[in-house]
Amino acid sequence: MRTAVALALLTALGAGTARASVWDEHALTPDRLPLDPTRSVVVWVHGYDPVPADFDPLAEELRRRGHQVLRFRYDWRQRMERSADELVAALEALRAEYRLPRLRVIAHSQGGLVARRAMTVGRARTLADDGPTDLVTIASQFPGYASANGTYLMPRVNWFGVQPAHRDLRSWSPFVRRPGRLGDDVRHFKVETLERGKTRLEGGRQVDDCSAPRQAQPRVDADPRVAQRVALDRGHVGVLRDDAGRVPAELLRLLDAWLPARTAGLAARLR
Repeated sequence: MRTAVALALLTALGAGTARASVWDEHALTPDRLPLDPTRSVVVWVHGYDPVPADFDPLAEELRRRGHQVLRFRYDWRQRMERSADELVAALEALRAEYRLPRLRVIAHSQGGLVARRAMTVGRARTLADDGPTDLVTIASQFPGYASANGTYLMPRVNWFGVQPAHRDLRSWSPFVRRPGRLGDDVRHFKVETLERGKTRLEGGRQVDDCSAPRQAQPRVDADPRVAQRVALDRGHVGVLRDDAGRVPAELLRLLDAWLPARTAGLAARLR
């Protein structure tokens, strides 16, 4: 009996002093545990004012295809440079702890701007030289958001819905006008959406699904790290899931081609 109690106490003490895993230290949430470093790992970066359930169908499809899915959480209201720094820290720690040979990041809307910035050269903290990385941005308004432009004459923070992030999302902000160059080990796959006139079912009624009508940005699109650029005739959220909660087949076809679950030889094929 005493031996059993001693063993239980030692186990508890050991658990209390063990090094926390990367998701305890950073805003990463794995959909499944344990994480297998020999299999593909995909990190999801949400957009502005996210609804987590919008990504759930795609997460399930990715798992079905053999990927391991982690979700990165950040405060979408804060300055986007800060969000990019937080993403760098989280992915550096993830790669170091599990020795991942390749990182895969799928980012939606504002998350695409955050994720791309985290992978550009010349920043104090960057993933640009941290090893092979695949970046898929979906419906990301790289030219800035008209809704953010309209906040220019309003108070700087938190009145009438104005948030610090709006300063970076304005079309004339340095964040938008000088997006930076991606690192040489990054491959950017850019999914644009043709959103005008699109609606989606939300709370039992149809609502507008056009949040990013313009997604072309010459400095982003001319980057030699852009491996492919595709436009889908889908709404802003509809590109992730339709009104029945299904992932559009055309998006799945793209992801199957760009992010195969078997990663052997992938770096060589993409170069």
